[in-house]
Amino acid sequence: MAENTRLGVMQRIREGKWSNHAPTGYKNVPDGLAPDEKASMVKLAFKMRAEGKSQNEISKATGIKRSTLPYTLCNPAYLGLTYENKEIFVGKDMNADNLRRLSGVHNGNHEALIDDKTWNKVQKLQKFIKGTWRKQSKRHALSGIIFCGNCGSALEVKQTGHGTANYKCIKRCGMGSKSMRLVEAALIKSFDLLKDDLGLMREVKSELKKDLRGTKTNRDAETKAINKEIKKIKQRTSVLFELVYENRLDKDQFGTENKALQERLKQLEAEKLNLDFLVSEKEQELASFEDFLKDFKKKEYFSEFWSRSDTEQRRAFLLESVHKAILQKDGLQIKPFLFPEYFITWTDAQKMGWSCRAARGIRTPTL
Repeated sequence: MAENTRLGVMQRIREGKWSNHAPTGYKNVPDGLAPDEKASMVKLAFKMRAEGKSQNEISKATGIKRSTLPYTLCNPAYLGLTYENKEIFVGKDMNADNLRRLSGVHNGNHEALIDDKTWNKVQKLQKFIKGTWRKQSKRHALSGIIFCGNCGSALEVKQTGHGTANYKCIKRCGMGSKSMRLVEAALIKSFDLLKDDLGLMREVKSELKKDLRGTKTNRDAETKAINKEIKKIKQRTSVLFELVYENRLDKDQFGTENKALQERLKQLEAEKLNLDFLVSEKEQELASFEDFLKDFKKKEYFSEFWSRSDTEQRRAFLLESVHKAILQKDGLQIKPFLFPEYFITWTDAQKMGWSCRAARGIRTPTL
């Protein structure tokens, strides 16, 4: 990701604005987050956990996936906070007051769904649950990035005793372990393929432009419909005032109807802002990709960078470049920030012949 974009995201977070996909119970709005229809689900999950209910019981009652529930119950966003990255919480006391004192944690603009008392009760019960952010290992470059394709849990590195290491699911869910060297080789080769594939970069840029045009077209159509409804509300409001003035409508009736109209007006204005926000996100995504392209071809091959860098340097690059890598039984699924996700089979990885299956209809890197 381009440096100016990263700095812009950090500034937004420091201003209290959420800058990622909304957690369960919230929706993205221009100023950050707003509660949605699933907010009550999240509140119930915390309430049940604070009462000592098991995570299986909570999952059945709320519909929140069992595999993601540990992360939901430890997400400081529900306290009304924003944070610069998840690693801030590794090994830290998750008490609400302590969280607010951590460097990189900021008061958010959004409404907190959980009070401090309930949060603290839940964290005491969660401290023995593996898979939460504070339990993640920082011993390997893909920590917090690579996940199990079977249950969604994080992967850890296990030494074999023969001088090698394997990635293994922390929940031992049945997903077999995979050689650390093979997984990282697949990731390295995928970035080198991207560097050589100018045609793919042009296609990605074209797809981003297409997405932007579609989002703008949708914004314009929906805004037109919203403006028509706003006009009708304002006309009805004017009629109501005339009826009251002429004593043809009592004040109670006027108050009830006018309140409903004004609430609907606020909803419509918020919808317009959200539509503009979606367009702004697409514009930023395209601008970020164009900045990325300017620098990407000038950089060394990823394999060269990997061989000379240490674990922290590798992590820094991957955190800015890869949203998620998912270990599957037959290969590695990679979800970069700026490129379409793709899949590399273990068979192809072992013989260094790379077959990638594309998502979103864009072809994947070619040799």
